[in-house]
Amino acid sequence: MTKPGGLINNVFDYLLWYAKDAKLIKSHELFVPKESLDGISYNQLQASALQDRYQFEYNGVKYNPRNGWRVKRESLERLAKAGRLYQAGHSESSIGTLKYIRYDTDFQYFQIDNTWNQQSSEQNKVYVVQTAEKIIERCMLLSTDPGDLVFDPTCGSGTSAFVAEQWGRRWITCDTSRVSATLAKERLMTSVF
Repeated sequence: MTKPGGLINNVFDYLLWYAKDAKLIKSHELFVPKESLDGISYNQLQASALQDRYQFEYNGVKYNPRNGWRVKRESLERLAKAGRLYQAGHSESSIGTLKYIRYDTDFQYFQIDNTWNQQSSEQNKVYVVQTAEKIIERCMLLSTDPGDLVFDPTCGSGTSAFVAEQWGRRWITCDTSRVSATLAKERLMTSVF
């Protein structure tokens, strides 16, 4: 079966986020705990665009990246003293690159980015187009503060109001369907917060 316009499968959705006044948009950084805290990562110190340019010597090898460094000289010196530098690709014929060592235990959380692969659809639906609580929760924590007012004009089973109540947000919800309004009311009246 050919897709319209010969396009490939769309395996993701878009989340539209807008505001009446862009200066009033709230955007909070969200973090999740790392599953395992025994890993090591080696992170670039060299810049991809022109930045601080200086020569740095480490273990008798002089490094002077073409585009400069992402960090100041003082920071590199502190990393060297702490034993946090790694000579990647270093051999007799190549100086390789200098990277810094970061342990998972240095920062025990991942910052959530715009990939939401850990989210899934609601598994215990009581309404046909019910959104998973985790998705609503993430949107709410990303863009609101406790006490803010959340409005859901198509309440369905009341997931937005339910999550808002859990996270200390005020809420208003409505729907044109009596079935939706009844489901949402029953869910909220029988829930324990």
